[in-house]
Formats: sequence, structure tokens, C-alpha cells
Amino acid sequence: MDKMITVHIADDHQILIDGVKAVLNIEPNIEVVGYSLNGNEVVAWFKEQSCDVLILDINMPELDGIEVLKKLKQHKNRPEIIVLSSYDDVKLVKEVLQMGAKGFVPKKSAGEHIVNAVYKVA
Repeated sequence: MDKMITVHIADDHQILIDGVKAVLNIEPNIEVVGYSLNGNEVVAWFKEQSCDVLILDINMPELDGIEVLKKLKQHKNRPEIIVLSSYDDVKLVKEVLQMGAKGFVPKKSAGEHIVNAVYKVA
């Protein structure tokens, strides 16, 4: 793959963002171009910028991941979305996929799973 895949990470825990960023930055074809610590920051970021893939937590302050999914649905440069969550309930997975997410990775997964998911949805 020659194209650089750009990624934005949205999670309310900075240490998780730093960890995911470190895992993704090892990949020569993936570049993390931004991050957000709450749902409102995600929506605001996408009003000004865009990327190929959004890694999105469900449980965030101000605006949760479900609301972010709803708001980004109308976005003209909508990214492919991977939900990264500590909740891995089958009902939640089905709900976010029906709302337009292209992937779901439980937070308990190894780093290689998020890398594979980024390549698959991009």
C-alpha cells in the first residue's frame, strides 16, 4: 500500500491516545493527524479538517461516541469509523455498526488488532 492513511483518535484518556498513537506510528503507511479528548472536540475538529479513519471511544464527556456517530453521519468528508471501547456487548457492537461504524475493536485487544482494523477500513 503506497497511500498514507490518516487517523484521528478520540478518547477521554490521554494515556490511551498516546498508546494507540505509538502503535500506529510504527506503521509506515499510517499517520496520526489529530486527537480529541471529548465528543465536542471531535465534531469541531471535523468541521475544519478531515482524515481517512476515526478511532472513536463510546464513553466520552460532553458528547458520547454515539452522538458523535450521529453528527458525523451528515459530514461531507466523513471518515471511516472504528469504535474502540471497553464495552464489547453484542448489542452495542450491532448498534454502532448500524449507525455507520465500519469496525469495532475492544480496548482489551492487542495493538495489532487496531492496526489491522485501520488497514481494513481504509
